Amino acid sequence: MKAYATTITRNLCLDLLRSAAYKASRTGISASETSISEISTERIDHKDSLHLIVKLVETLPERQKELFKMRYFNELSLEEIRQLTGLNPVNIRVQLSRALKNIKEQFEKQQGYEKK
Repeated sequence: MKAYATTITRNLCLDLLRSAAYKASRTGISASETSISEISTERIDHKDSLHLIVKLVETLPERQKELFKMRYFNELSLEEIRQLTGLNPVNIRVQLSRALKNIKEQFEKQQGYEKK
């Protein structure tokens, strides 16, 4: 279950970063220019989940947030992260694991509140 949730979290983050809506928001194009009628309810829910995950990443401790973004947003390898930060690869994996656990717990808590 933990591996499944980790994979989902990672893929949702990557989907968000690759999405046209996210890129449009980064370039200043109004989100209202995208027709809501073209987006299904499922995609809206998916988008909401992605936004929540991005917000949760921002609440991580600074080191975890930095490593998480390098690994999952910028898709850097552990070796590349080690070269940039000078951290031990074991330490990097531990910090990433803690970040994923924290995001997963907070995401499940938020989703639990929304379902009630």
